[in-house]
Amino acid sequence: MSKKNWLKTAILTLITFSMFAAQAAVASSWQTFTIDSANNVGRYTSIAIDSSGRAHISYCNYTNDDLKYATNASGSWQTFTLDSTGVVGRYTSIAIDSSGQAHISYYNYTNGDLKYATNASGSWQTFTLDSTGDVGQYTSIALDQSGQAHISYYDYTNGDLKYATLLLPNIAISPQGHDFGSIPVGSSSSPLVITISNTGTADLHISNIALSDTTNFHLDINGGSSPCGTLSPTIPPGGSGTLAITFAPSSAGALASTLSISSDDPDTPTLTISLTGRGAPPLNVPVGKPLTCLLFLAPGLLGIAGLKKRVKATKRG
Repeated sequence: MSKKNWLKTAILTLITFSMFAAQAAVASSWQTFTIDSANNVGRYTSIAIDSSGRAHISYCNYTNDDLKYATNASGSWQTFTLDSTGVVGRYTSIAIDSSGQAHISYYNYTNGDLKYATNASGSWQTFTLDSTGDVGQYTSIALDQSGQAHISYYDYTNGDLKYATLLLPNIAISPQGHDFGSIPVGSSSSPLVITISNTGTADLHISNIALSDTTNFHLDINGGSSPCGTLSPTIPPGGSGTLAITFAPSSAGALASTLSISSDDPDTPTLTISLTGRGAPPLNVPVGKPLTCLLFLAPGLLGIAGLKKRVKATKRG
């Protein structure tokens, strides 16, 4: 064998050995665990990992046709049956939100529906999202930055790709606080216009708007360019409503109030902003004593007026 061929053979042997060694190392690092062995389980699985590195698995109990869920979030593996109504639990897909709560899309074979299960509220709930025709196979779920679910799935009846998402309102307010400064007691500030906006994808239903101090701060639901007109307005997606607040201190010193807006925004059911101001001593102008005021403000004017009176009296004499 020539030196050239010998070198090629040595290099190939070294590469082959390295590949086998790497594969062996990878294979030896894997561990497998049986998490659930009750009945025929484990079909249609989907897995997601939370921010703590814990696993969450959705799957089907094929014997009982149930949707099941397994997790080691507590430190040890636990399994749960989430839905056992009809033949369910097929084509599952799971996603975990920033709070570690699970969101699962799956197929109801009995009714041909797309279904959704979540424990985001603190307890497990299931929902039918689409029941038009035979829909819900081959689901895939993802969450956006706000935790809103987005699901793609197959419409078997029409042979179509479908998409579902939860429409939610999102409240925003401007300004997010205000200091009226110093206003004399008995006087009133210029109106502060508050704008309430809905940056979500569903109608925002406001149930109440209230001030904690209604003695020194006054709410006008008809203020601004797009007045709410009521304490319980409905604001459509992309829309806004305005109201006005004035500060009319009844006493001197620092004063404060909180504006509270209650709505069906799932993230911020009650939005609050702080309002502050200071009551200054009133500007008291003496009433019924014009001479005193004139003497204080412009004594020279009285001297001129008195001189004119004396001149007129001399002429008459």
